[in-house]
Amino acid sequence: MDVVDKTAYRGIWVFVEQRNGICESVSLELCSEGRRIADSCGERLVAVVIGSDTASAADAAADTGVDEVIRVDGGEYADYTTDP
Repeated sequence: MDVVDKTAYRGIWVFVEQRNGICESVSLELCSEGRRIADSCGERLVAVVIGSDTASAADAAADTGVDEVIRVDGGEYADYTTDP
């Protein structure tokens, strides 16, 4: 059995759910909770926003106090959902 080297993993990531460029409120709440966890672990907090036309959603996530926002934006992600 392979052993996972957990020291290679860094940061706390929150996947921000959005619809039509608007963040789901629960995702913004998770960013706030993620901030608390990241601070207690001495880690960076990263918000990941996936979809099409996500600029305003990324801005809203950034306003929660995350250290970084990763934006995956493109027409091919227009129907992206975390539901499945």
